[in-house]
Amino acid sequence: MPRLLLFALYFLLPIAAQAQQRLATARQRSYLTKVFRLTDEQTRHLYTHSLAAARPDFFTQPVDSFPSDSARQARPLAPGYYLVAHTEGAQLVYWLRAETDREVVVVDNQIDLTLVVRDSLGRLLDDARVELACRPVPYDPATRAYRLANTRRSGLLAVTQAGRTTFHVVENQASTSSYWQQQQPLARRIWWRSQRIVFGFPLGYLTKPVWSLGRDLKHASHAYFGPVGLLRSAFSEDVRDERQRRRDEQEEQRWTSYVALSKPKYRPTGDTLRLKVRLLRRPHGRPGREALTLWLGGGYGQPEKKIALLRPGRPGSYEYTLPLTDTLGLRADTRVGFRLENRREQTLASGNFQLEDYELKSTRYTLRLAEKEHRRGQPQAVFLRGTDSNELNLLDARVRLSVTPSSPLGPFPQRQAFLPDTLWTRSQALDATGETRLNLPATIFPAAEFSYAVRAVFLNADNERRVETTTVPYGLDPGKLHVELVGDSVRMTYLVQGKSVPHPAHLEISNGRELGSGSLFAGSVQLPLLLPVDPRADTYELTDAENRSTELTLDEINAGLAVRSDRTHDSIFISVENPRRLPFWYFVYRGNTLARRGYGTDLQLNTTAPGPEAWSVSVHYLWGEKLRTAEYSIPLPQRQLVVRAEQPEVAYPGQKIRLQYTVTDGGGRPLSGVDLTSYAYTSKFGQAKIEQEIPSFEPRVVGRRSKRRFALKDGFENSSSAAGRQLLPWAQWRHQLGLDSLRFYQFLYPESGAFYQYEPAPGGLTQLAPFVVDSGRVQPPVAVYLDGVPVYVHEVNQHEPYALVAEPGFHTLSIRTATRLVTMHDVYVRHLHKLTLSIDLNQPCAELTVEKRRPLLTPEEKLALTRSLLVMDAAYSYGSLRQGNVLRPVSRNSYHSVDSYSLSGPFRPDSVLLRRSDGLRRSFLFEPLYHYYFAPGLVKMTSLDPNTHSRLFNSLHSAGFPGVLPLADFALTEAAFKARYLPANTTWTPAPRLPRYNFQTPLTTPAAQGRLEVRLPPRPADAGPSYRFPNVAYLLLTRPGNATFYRLQPNLSLVHALAAGRYRVAVLLEDSTSLLPAEDVTIRPDGVTYFQLRLTDRQPGAALRRRISRLLPGFEVKDWSLVTSEEELKKAKRTIAVTQYSQPQPGWRTVHGQVTDRSSGEGLPGVTVLVKGTTLGVSTDADGTYALQVPNESSILTFSSVGYITAERPATYNEVNVGLTGDTKQLSEVVVVGYGTETQRRSVSYSVATMSNQLAGKAAGVHPGRAAPGDSPTVTIRGIVAQPAGAQPLIILDGLPFNGRLEDVSPDNIAAVKLLKGPAATATYGAQAANGVLFITTKASSAGNDPAGRDTRLALRRNFRDYAWWRPTLVTDAQGRASTEVQLPDDITGWDTFVLGSDNHGRVGSATQLLRSFKALLAGLAVPRFLIEGDQTQVLGKTLNYAPDSTQVSTGFSVAGVARPRRSHVVSSAILDTLSLTAPTGQDSLLVSYDLRQAGGYADGEQRPIPVLRAGTRENIGAFAILAANDTTLTLPFDPKLGPVTVRLESDALPVLLSEIQHLQAYAYLCNEQAASKLKALLLEKQIRTVRQEPFKGERSINFLIRKLLDGRHQPENLLWGTWAKSEVSPWATTHVLEALLAAEQAGYKVRLERDKLQQYLLQELDNHLTAKPTPELLRRTWYYQSDDDLIRLLRVLHQLGTTTDYRTYVTRLERSYKGRQPLDRYLALTQLRQQLQLPYQLDSLRRYRLRTQLGGVFYADTLHQSSYYRYLLRTSVGSTLLAYRLLRAQGGHEPELTRIRLYLLNLRRTDHWTSTYEAAQILETIGPDLLAAGQPATLAKVELTGATTQQLSTFPQQLTLPATADPLTLRKTGLLPVYATAYQTRWNPAPEATAAPFTVKTELAGQSGQRVNLRAGQPAELVVTVNVQAEARYVLLEVPIPAGCSYGDNKAGNYFEVHREYLRHQTGIFIDRLPVGKHTFRIALQPRYRGRYTLNPAKAELMYFPTRFGRSASKQVRVE
Repeated sequence: MPRLLLFALYFLLPIAAQAQQRLATARQRSYLTKVFRLTDEQTRHLYTHSLAAARPDFFTQPVDSFPSDSARQARPLAPGYYLVAHTEGAQLVYWLRAETDREVVVVDNQIDLTLVVRDSLGRLLDDARVELACRPVPYDPATRAYRLANTRRSGLLAVTQAGRTTFHVVENQASTSSYWQQQQPLARRIWWRSQRIVFGFPLGYLTKPVWSLGRDLKHASHAYFGPVGLLRSAFSEDVRDERQRRRDEQEEQRWTSYVALSKPKYRPTGDTLRLKVRLLRRPHGRPGREALTLWLGGGYGQPEKKIALLRPGRPGSYEYTLPLTDTLGLRADTRVGFRLENRREQTLASGNFQLEDYELKSTRYTLRLAEKEHRRGQPQAVFLRGTDSNELNLLDARVRLSVTPSSPLGPFPQRQAFLPDTLWTRSQALDATGETRLNLPATIFPAAEFSYAVRAVFLNADNERRVETTTVPYGLDPGKLHVELVGDSVRMTYLVQGKSVPHPAHLEISNGRELGSGSLFAGSVQLPLLLPVDPRADTYELTDAENRSTELTLDEINAGLAVRSDRTHDSIFISVENPRRLPFWYFVYRGNTLARRGYGTDLQLNTTAPGPEAWSVSVHYLWGEKLRTAEYSIPLPQRQLVVRAEQPEVAYPGQKIRLQYTVTDGGGRPLSGVDLTSYAYTSKFGQAKIEQEIPSFEPRVVGRRSKRRFALKDGFENSSSAAGRQLLPWAQWRHQLGLDSLRFYQFLYPESGAFYQYEPAPGGLTQLAPFVVDSGRVQPPVAVYLDGVPVYVHEVNQHEPYALVAEPGFHTLSIRTATRLVTMHDVYVRHLHKLTLSIDLNQPCAELTVEKRRPLLTPEEKLALTRSLLVMDAAYSYGSLRQGNVLRPVSRNSYHSVDSYSLSGPFRPDSVLLRRSDGLRRSFLFEPLYHYYFAPGLVKMTSLDPNTHSRLFNSLHSAGFPGVLPLADFALTEAAFKARYLPANTTWTPAPRLPRYNFQTPLTTPAAQGRLEVRLPPRPADAGPSYRFPNVAYLLLTRPGNATFYRLQPNLSLVHALAAGRYRVAVLLEDSTSLLPAEDVTIRPDGVTYFQLRLTDRQPGAALRRRISRLLPGFEVKDWSLVTSEEELKKAKRTIAVTQYSQPQPGWRTVHGQVTDRSSGEGLPGVTVLVKGTTLGVSTDADGTYALQVPNESSILTFSSVGYITAERPATYNEVNVGLTGDTKQLSEVVVVGYGTETQRRSVSYSVATMSNQLAGKAAGVHPGRAAPGDSPTVTIRGIVAQPAGAQPLIILDGLPFNGRLEDVSPDNIAAVKLLKGPAATATYGAQAANGVLFITTKASSAGNDPAGRDTRLALRRNFRDYAWWRPTLVTDAQGRASTEVQLPDDITGWDTFVLGSDNHGRVGSATQLLRSFKALLAGLAVPRFLIEGDQTQVLGKTLNYAPDSTQVSTGFSVAGVARPRRSHVVSSAILDTLSLTAPTGQDSLLVSYDLRQAGGYADGEQRPIPVLRAGTRENIGAFAILAANDTTLTLPFDPKLGPVTVRLESDALPVLLSEIQHLQAYAYLCNEQAASKLKALLLEKQIRTVRQEPFKGERSINFLIRKLLDGRHQPENLLWGTWAKSEVSPWATTHVLEALLAAEQAGYKVRLERDKLQQYLLQELDNHLTAKPTPELLRRTWYYQSDDDLIRLLRVLHQLGTTTDYRTYVTRLERSYKGRQPLDRYLALTQLRQQLQLPYQLDSLRRYRLRTQLGGVFYADTLHQSSYYRYLLRTSVGSTLLAYRLLRAQGGHEPELTRIRLYLLNLRRTDHWTSTYEAAQILETIGPDLLAAGQPATLAKVELTGATTQQLSTFPQQLTLPATADPLTLRKTGLLPVYATAYQTRWNPAPEATAAPFTVKTELAGQSGQRVNLRAGQPAELVVTVNVQAEARYVLLEVPIPAGCSYGDNKAGNYFEVHREYLRHQTGIFIDRLPVGKHTFRIALQPRYRGRYTLNPAKAELMYFPTRFGRSASKQVRVE
């Protein structure tokens, strides 16, 4: 009873208040929502017919009701189905609510319908009755599901259990195409089915050929294949070519291959390419047998060369060995291609290799952190390790570690915080065993969250450098919540510093739609906690009271369920990995036949599987709220080889080993005759995988067919968004839901036929808003009339407020809807009020009349509305029109805009006031049916033409309302108009121009200065969603005690370049308040100081605003062009030296020096150097150097760095060097491990067992023994016997790896055994020592004798190479075996081994392994890769001991066979020996060796040659000349002492042109531009052939191209061309095509051009753009000639067509239309047009754009402005030069200049072709005719040589090598074309001087430009080469030598103009196609490695084809310390 009273009170309160409620805010839906119960039949009816089929009787059993706006939707209901209904406006809205405790899931195995019924707890229900479309679905006990096999049925599914029925819709999900076909009409589907019958099996064998023949006959001109194509091929060469091309493609596709190379990379010289190609034919793998031609090269600058004719050594196997030499012309640092071609020129196999003068790195390093997420209080450590290519620990490596911030600080509690740029650094050696651990001090981390980067720079003894970096987040919270899956459970813990501790938390386990809804669990838990995983769960979310949170989402990745399978030729094994123990359904298919099905947590299937058909497994399981599906296919490998390689895992250098290979098929049967390729290369390449994938010949796997896909259709139950809607039965529901008391429903259903509401109106405007309702539905108006005058037109006013201004009093109101005209008389409008009126059509009265009307307006109605609308331009942002109290906006009509017209109104024919955003204000008299145009002082009225009238007013009959009824609108007032339509902060007058400021804030921070970041106050915890903090206006920074300093900037961006000290911060906000903290901020150097503002700092900002206003004028910029751009400022900053003062101070001096680490001697970067007591200072560079100005001699310098003790030194001398010592106070925080020059053995916690044969059984764990007679003796090691079969320890026998078995060692021969176990073994030897390391010393070795079977030559290793073996000819025998014996090189390295196999039946296979080659005690030698004569270098000898005990050795060097004094050492891990030597003169190499010896006879060492290069440079002495005159003689003397003479001559251009024409014709594509280009080229070729009296074969091609171009027009609309036939018209393409067609017509070819139509259309284009005011007809067309450049082309084309018009006027107007300086090519195009029209023109300004090339060529270019006329079509210089050429040629008298231009254009294609077909055609048609003079080829120049030789040359280019004699060489040239001659001799200049013509070359190394350069070993350096070019050069080679003691660093980004780089060991070659005038910089990264003094030979830039023209730098001396 109380509940009913409360409900009644809730219901009646709105009724009492409704009299006071405005209609605009009135409730528009029912207060109550009612719930009605449905019967099963009613529910079935809804599922069958949809919700819209609900009948009134469905709403007769109410069971519940609740307020519609209540958060509680309804109380819990009993299981069943319900309708939940309420009203929204005139609609009854209802949705279906389903209450059920069971669920149905479809298991989609793509074959059967399988249904699973579960209860809410996930338990399977097996007692349900399931019916699909009224037919039962049986229960399947095997799968515990309801299964209907082989059915396609879908429909309504009814599941009845425990007396309740639930309904679901099952659909058969067809494929997208099938679904689309089902939607097609019946006739089309019948047609498709008939096609499948006629063309399917078996009728298709007959019908398809007949259909194809009919199609080819119908389109015979396009038939290339079939009988019609065969017939056409007899008459058409094109058809023959196409058929042959198709045959070639098919033949090439039938062959496949794989390639084996002896190694991945090859050096350009001194190396040998070894390759093997295995060629097999698809589909069965038949090997190739024919001879093939090997081609090598191809690509840029590498012409393809024919190498050899290869015949298969055995079927399908082609092998070749090729020494790589300079004569091959291959470029380094490129991938070189090769291919095999048959006699029909078909490429059957191809491959490539990397050509590079590589330097392999033998070191690898790892960097890892103890904590990937670092938290405060948690120890953090860095673990470092270095290994070689054998995965042995490096014994000579060191590291420099630095920790730097990688992100800004997060929030911090204090007022300010400091974050240094470098948090910590440490340098030390790496531990010789295991990982090196460095503990990071906790004190280096600030009390804030951020991320930091750990960077490790690794170096070994010979300074091979590697860098590793990682980033770690740092957090303040020491604890974190953690959730993880462990087996079939979920483990939840709270971790503090990585350890689990008890902690309370809140756990929520949620699930999703398929398994129910809501939460499975929510409550408090105590951690740690372990729960069984619930498959129904979607997410496990864990939170605690401190707002920590974490979650675990269950998805397919962490489900862990996977199917494993194995397949042989007769059996199959299937198992399921299920770590979560999830129940799953499985279906196993053999082909398409179901073999097994079931349900459970495990599947193990092992059964016979004969036959090749594929098996498949379909697995389904519930996980993470969803039913997951996994499909697996298990085919039988039919074309697969199983290759097993038997080779040792370890060996010693130079050892002979035997390789054994066994090959079987998939069933284990051995195969004979299998071709095997075995090879190995060093693992230093880092490429342990086969480079080229081996092709597969496996037949296509045909899986089971997806016949049926069933799924439950998404229903409409429990979805309020899918609610049904019906027209509200007002009589039934008005009382049931109390609707008649709601104000809005009184508006929709007025009792008296009309509803009136008056409310005060703002702005003093009387107004009304009329509505028409029909059965509660509001009918939108088309127009509204007041007293017969239109006051509202929906099409025009739909975006304006729906409130109509009216005079107070009685009116006649008419409303035109889509179907009626409703008129109501005597409507009273109250003064200064708004009347909202609704009129019900269904309640007639005396004042109301209703007339039926058609949807379209009658002519009278349309005319009345049209006469009230104003048409005007709207080419401005915004505007308004006012007539009396009516105010309307003006804007472009977005629905049917016509050009720039807009509609506004309705208006009466009276005065109207216009206001616009551009400030115009105009009052005018409105007259209908005119177009108004307004301008200052001008009102222009134009009658509307009928077409425009129709387009403007054709939609006046539209009607509509927005989604919400406009009940709250009021008529526009001035204030409302501004708020609604005007942009923010705008007025009717243009805003004044605001001053602009340049605050000149620094962008970088010098060393010893700091940066500041100011942060706004944080958001308050209690701030609401509307909280907004004002924006910052200005930041002012001042210094206490320094009145002259201030820094002002308009934001809070980072403040740079602040000297250390105290500052005061003031922030002015945009709301005129300020933030004025009382505390000062203290800036510290070399870092960022963060300053946190607080809300308590906020104060009134009037005083601060006044102060800033006084400062702002000092930053105002009057001329913005004087401000340096930010990018330019950055560039300028990079050139300023990092010192306190950029200019020398009077009386001061500069102190420089280097800061090093005292222990390692390395330069320390980032050390702060300060003058004590001042802020003057710098920071050291990357190598530790610095330079600082000091004021006087008594200054003291302080040197400080994190992790080092601060040092002080007096600045007495100009050079002050200092070594810093590590801070010993922090040694407890760092584990320092390593060694010095001679490292002492450290004690370790691992045990080493030692025994002799006499002490057998006394050493723990090692038991030698004897076997029975005839058996091998054994040695047993405790802990090793427990290893798996085949596992044994790594055996080191007498210092060498032993690859035999432990049983092979006779105990009688053992003198001593040492065992290394556990982590001690893997710490040194890596994973290969997981079973321990056993060191065995034999009696022979201990006695000083050579052990049995060991080669004494192995003492000194000298046979080094990058590949271990190459065996390409192995073949298996009858047992499937193949074997070979190889001897390893002497390298200490790992070898990646490969074997590739294939037989003659398409079976392929491969295997890869790793072989490690090393010694336990070895001597290594590190030398530079080369030396220059006179270089002094320091070579390194390294003795490395991997044995557990120290050993006594003697070491020594030998140079050129001369032994140097030896040294004795006790070696624990490593020692380093050095030897200084000088490179000899006159020798090409220097032989150096280093070895060790032991008293027992053991010895090892390396001998390596060092190439010695000559000092100086090779230079070409000779002359270069241009022989231009018709008869010219040149005499060249030579020095016989310098050797042969090279003569190169170039001249004849006609072969060049013919080659370019041929290349252009061969271009694959044929758009309109390319067709026109080819046509122009063919017309020129015809002229050339005629002059040379050669036959011309291109007549048919010319006629074809003419037809092609005519067919490519846009017909019939304009007869113009686009780039393609279907693309948009292109002016430049049209011009190009017309020029080609007119040229063909002039040459006598027939061209049907339709000139009259074309001229007429083009003249209209001209009129559209160049007339004063286009006509409306012109405005309606689409025009293509828009830009000024296009109009120049248009005038040019009209002139070429012979069109008569006033060209002078058009050209003058074009010239005047462009303001300012025109682009050069546009100016030349206009000038050319004037010249053609015989109008006055000027060429005087042309000379300012004239530029020269190094070869004497001339071109024209504007280097300061972009081109315009040929933009995107031609290169800038090409377009301008072609236009200048045409102008000069037409003017006459410029033959020498034209010759030089032709030289430039021809030299653009030195080794390649011109860049595009368009460029080639433009150049050919421009210069081609000039190369033919008076019917004779002017280019046939001749050169007669006399002197050293007598020859006559008439073909060019020519290059001759002549012997040098005392007689000079005379060249006599005749002919009109110039000859370019160069003749030179080559000599070696040992002391070259710098040469500055034609290039000025300068080098700078490590920032030092002098003749002597100092470098630091191990510190990267950069070699910078600057080339200054005086005249543009083409095809330039820049050779940059490098110092001998250096290697290359990381490759630098190349210069923009370079096209290729070659990194050779002694120099870098940079190839440049074009080098324009100016200064160009090239950078090369170097890594100094070997100490010494080296010669840096000059860098040289030369013209590749004329090498006598070069420039070079001077030699330098480089010192590496």
